[in-house]
Amino acid sequence: MKKIKVYFCQFHQYSLICRIFASIYNAESKYKKGDYNMESYLDKFIRKYVRKVNPMWYLYYCWRKNYSDKRLDDFIQKSYTLENKEIASIKKEMRRYWLWRGVHHSDFYEMSLDNKSEREKKKFVPRWEEVDLYFQVNDKRYIDILINKWNCYNCFKEFFKRQIIHISKDDVRNNNINDEVMDFLETHDKFIIKPLSFYGKGFRIVDTEKESANVKSLLQEFLKRPEFSDGILLEQLVVQDDRLAAFHPESVNIIRITTVNFGNTIETKWPVFQMGRGDSTVVNAAARGVIASIDEKTGIITRAAAKQRGSSFTIHPDTKKPLIGFQIPSWNELCETLKLMASRCPDCHIIGWDMALSDKGWIVMDSTFGPELVVQWALNHGIRDEFEEIRNRLHAKKGKSYLHRRLEDYLSVPLNP
Repeated sequence: MKKIKVYFCQFHQYSLICRIFASIYNAESKYKKGDYNMESYLDKFIRKYVRKVNPMWYLYYCWRKNYSDKRLDDFIQKSYTLENKEIASIKKEMRRYWLWRGVHHSDFYEMSLDNKSEREKKKFVPRWEEVDLYFQVNDKRYIDILINKWNCYNCFKEFFKRQIIHISKDDVRNNNINDEVMDFLETHDKFIIKPLSFYGKGFRIVDTEKESANVKSLLQEFLKRPEFSDGILLEQLVVQDDRLAAFHPESVNIIRITTVNFGNTIETKWPVFQMGRGDSTVVNAAARGVIASIDEKTGIITRAAAKQRGSSFTIHPDTKKPLIGFQIPSWNELCETLKLMASRCPDCHIIGWDMALSDKGWIVMDSTFGPELVVQWALNHGIRDEFEEIRNRLHAKKGKSYLHRRLEDYLSVPLNP
């Protein structure tokens, strides 16, 4: 039971059902005796039953049925203006895709899956499937390196090309501000304050000439917030290239791209160009920024949208600068830089990178252990075929298929390829 709980925590969705099936047929003992081929039995079972339901979401729904239904009702009433009969149909469809495939109702709505065919709906890759793959193929020792921004900076310092300083809670409380911090504050009139684990929260640009309070009081104020529990990062402002800044000067517009390490080759996948909107200085998808899909080979923008239902852009909604057909500058240089960085983490096969083009060339803005496939919103369709191809290639690297390796995990029994 303890092992099952661990698998659930790591989004290993099918562990419980496979364990039940194995116990019913006493598969482990029979396989050891050579009575039958365990993989063929479980393969047939998984294809027929398990892939039609998402156990974790189903158990959660049964546990909190009234609460889940109320949240779904509130979301539908807020998002749709339809007659009761149509609302009932949409609610049924949303619940089905939540229980069967783990597609959250907000993703269902924003991707307009209710207006797509059944085949198009199945192409969409929900977030839990992404995370499930990352935990399978990535060494978990890299989590702290890629998510903790200070550790990431120390690992890839030459690719950041700017100064970043970490101040711990104890340093601020004990008034232990060292010379390095003081030199930074004297050198930079404007700088960024953000937490070690940055998800668009806690980000602030500080102008020391306009701030009425002294720096120490400002740092103490930030440390009261929960996102700054591990300390504070002071980061030098990025001067971005004019060609990318022209789309939205208020934010640092980034290329979000994923590197996939197949062992003998490293490939770049699912690139998007993310820009801010309005007066926002943050460019993440949750802030409703513009997301433009990029051709992997040429670096040319092919389609643009937002993580918002029915959105589609040919020009930036604020600056009116044309998006479709724009060539990202120095694209080949970016791809080579990404491959060089990914090669430093050989056991972390999928890494997400946020890159910006500055006056010093391509620089790292952020990295992540589990990148979100925001390219699906930019393209307005799912990428399941490519996602499963990459998944199978990564598992085949060790001489076994994706299904084969998952079965070994479930049953704790080695299976012959």
